[in-house]
Amino acid sequence: GSQEYNNGDGWTREHVWAKSHGSFGNDLGAGTDAHNIRPCDGSVNSARSNLDFDNGGEIYEDPDGLTTNKKDEDSWEPRDEVKGDVARILFYMAVRYEGYENNPDLELTDGVGTFDLNEPGRGFHGNLKALLKWHREDPVDSFEKRRNEVIFSYQGNRNPFIDRPEFVDRIWKSELTHTNELVSKPLTVYPNPVKGYLNINVEDPMQIRIFSMDGKKIDNFFYRDKIIYTSNLDAGHYIIKVSNNQNYSVGRFIKI
Repeated sequence: GSQEYNNGDGWTREHVWAKSHGSFGNDLGAGTDAHNIRPCDGSVNSARSNLDFDNGGEIYEDPDGLTTNKKDEDSWEPRDEVKGDVARILFYMAVRYEGYENNPDLELTDGVGTFDLNEPGRGFHGNLKALLKWHREDPVDSFEKRRNEVIFSYQGNRNPFIDRPEFVDRIWKSELTHTNELVSKPLTVYPNPVKGYLNINVEDPMQIRIFSMDGKKIDNFFYRDKIIYTSNLDAGHYIIKVSNNQNYSVGRFIKI
């Protein structure tokens, strides 16, 4: 469009999953994925910066006037009409980018201030609890469906959470998230992909659960001394949830 950028007064192409939450810049892959890029008013985007998404804050007043976005020191709340869109974009990024083919491993987590959790090759974004709520309250609409089709025609892949919104509950609700007040923390497992055994980085784990990607609980594994023996698992993608008295951690791994 002719008003793109326009000396700071036009629109820009911007990343919903902030580039700094994974340090992927504009690199091919995560940095150029059209599912994560939306047109944005330049000054509004500057105000959002790389903040996590959450509820709360004060109405943001842009140089052009009042908006319906809210902002506080560590989070950004978009307008109601796009909250579900934002949530489903972040869900897509979290399952699409797992650290392979020179892309970062992107993970959603509860809470804000997740930029401080970044590690080389890994990036985190929050707030998962708010995103799940937005996904329910702002369901998929005709605009998202059309956008998904257009991106598919160019990029060759789809956002599955637009086609099948119920997948969100399969992955992040059911048994995979707690209903109490435990704190969610990122989970690191290695090696990943794994052949025979998997190391976990959680102190004093009391409960370990492994699920297939369709939410089925897997029981045919053996655990001892922070090592999970996976030789009995079939090849494929798995979700692992580890919990103790203070927190729980959720991650993913591939058995080869």
